[in-house]
Amino acid sequence: MAMPRLISNILGGVAGRFLGLLAPYIVMPWMLAYMGDRSFGLWLTATSLTSMAAFLDLGIGNATLTRLARSFATRNDALAREQITIAYAALGTVAGLAWGVGALIWWFGGLPFLGLNLPEAVADRAILAATLGAFVFGIPLSTIHRIYYARHEVWRSSLWSTVGSALAVGLSLSSILLALPVWLVALAYAAGPILMALVATLIFFARNRQIAPRAEEISVPATITLLREGLHFLGLAVLTSVFLNLDPVIIAHVAGPEAVTTYGVPAKLGSILMLLVSTLFMPLWAENGAALARGERDWVRRNTLRMSLGGTALILVAGLVLVALSGPLISLWMGRSFEGQQSVLIAMTFLSAAMAMTSPFFMVLNSQGRTAIQMVVWSLFGAVSIPLKLYFVGIDTLWAAPVISAIVYTAAITPAIAISALRILGQKHG
Repeated sequence: MAMPRLISNILGGVAGRFLGLLAPYIVMPWMLAYMGDRSFGLWLTATSLTSMAAFLDLGIGNATLTRLARSFATRNDALAREQITIAYAALGTVAGLAWGVGALIWWFGGLPFLGLNLPEAVADRAILAATLGAFVFGIPLSTIHRIYYARHEVWRSSLWSTVGSALAVGLSLSSILLALPVWLVALAYAAGPILMALVATLIFFARNRQIAPRAEEISVPATITLLREGLHFLGLAVLTSVFLNLDPVIIAHVAGPEAVTTYGVPAKLGSILMLLVSTLFMPLWAENGAALARGERDWVRRNTLRMSLGGTALILVAGLVLVALSGPLISLWMGRSFEGQQSVLIAMTFLSAAMAMTSPFFMVLNSQGRTAIQMVVWSLFGAVSIPLKLYFVGIDTLWAAPVISAIVYTAAITPAIAISALRILGQKHG
């Protein structure tokens, strides 16, 4: 197993992710000035909904990544082609159903039986439809990024994502200069990554015709099996997302909305560390799957331990640098400081370090589709951490929320996940 490939994949993933983050910061001032407060707020709401709707693929993307990593490792093009075909068919069906539901919501003006209504103005509705509709259209097209990860070509995925973000900036700013309707500006921004995913897909399969999807290979039983595996990953994603993002809700409950602002700004800065953790270790998913398919358990074991120690050290150093620079960074960003901001950042540094220590072991489990133990420990994490936060977090102890997360994570999740991963690798803990 070549370490240079893994390192280049990690660096490519980090570079692509952080370059992609620049796009909204570039366009937001222009879009606010052009759209006005109301339309801009609707656009922000819609983009936030797309982040929440990332679960809409029902975990099929992650299940496909796990399967393809094994197929590519054993050079089984026929099996890879079948898996790719089924993934596109399943995700295309999901997108079609989502479009149908969206059309009904538009027709009825929202979800009246839930008390959720769309804006009255057609122009306002068009902003929501353009942003959310483009997102749904891109669901099956996102499969190309899973394929790149499974083939250990993360840098290609990052390159296309970066070009897509740049195109989004260019299209949206051009739309503003042309004085197009605000919904077209929103659509232009959403279209950038989708167009690049489409181009990447066409180029990839033109060069790799042997694994291009074929309609005759669509199998209902195989699709059901993929969906079943995907739902396991979906359940895991829901648990992790909810329990790692629940702190603002708890703080609003125990200390009021003003405290959420005091906590939320430094926490948003600290979330960069969590983003770094996920980006650093994501390439291990496919690498581990391929290596284990070839029987290279010793390499996976050594690399997992090495990445755990090295990643923890890296996150600690990055976190301490962020803490040291937090004063001027937050003042420059928000124009003011927030009480206890360094305490929140220090706590988030330790939480991120705990996640970095454990993430390589998670990647071993993910590569083998072992989600049950993960769902158990995340459920335990929520069951223990939430009552503790409700008791200890207050207006003067906002930092306690990430501290409790770090302690419970280290005690409840890290040992169980490490033991489970090492057992897969043929080595019992201790």
